[in-house]
Amino acid sequence: MGEELRLPRADMPVSLPLPTSSYSEWERRVLQDLWDADEEHARWAVEYITAHEIRFRRASLFPGTGAAWQIDYEHTLCGLPYRMTNEILLCDDPTLERATLLSGLVHETVHHAQGSRFIPRAITLNAELTAWRVEFQVYHHLTGQWPGDPQVAQTLLSLTPGLHIWHPRNLHAVRKAMKTYSPDYLAGALAPFFDIPFYPQSREWIFRDMATALERLNAPRFLRTLVRCWAKVWGVTV
Repeated sequence: MGEELRLPRADMPVSLPLPTSSYSEWERRVLQDLWDADEEHARWAVEYITAHEIRFRRASLFPGTGAAWQIDYEHTLCGLPYRMTNEILLCDDPTLERATLLSGLVHETVHHAQGSRFIPRAITLNAELTAWRVEFQVYHHLTGQWPGDPQVAQTLLSLTPGLHIWHPRNLHAVRKAMKTYSPDYLAGALAPFFDIPFYPQSREWIFRDMATALERLNAPRFLRTLVRCWAKVWGVTV
């Protein structure tokens, strides 16, 4: 991660201390709900959000996306943005379940901790797997159930992040589980983008899988072009 995922201290206060001026009433209620969940990852997220003065708001997002972090287009490397802003977007669908909203906010907070200074650290299979595992645990704590298909959730929870994820068998298992759980998830389609150097036996399959998913999702043209250019670097035509 860009910054180690640090869990809350044991001596944290029961009430949530928030600055009175920096957050809206709605943001304060969301953070209070996360804090009151009394779950270690949820409270870590509140600590991280307030310590880094991260704001969040409702927005219309890409289909299948419950939450997303904002890219900082003022910081570019070779013409591409490489940093995140201090803002997280939450889906504005009024029918969205409260537990989905809260666990999604924690998911994106994990990504911010991974790649706030350098986005590629957050766009890897291990980074996505870490964020989903934390999200699922928060959701389960809030509802007593796993989101989506319980078998898919258990598959993702059974595959702990680490070097072993780069084994082709595990790669296929994670990709299949991610697409089954959320077939319209754009970040899931891009998840292995910066893992490519570690997949010599699976590069062609990964690139074609990503390209197919992005076409099906009608993803922005620059993302599809980026995948094609990255594929050419590794000698793969998609």
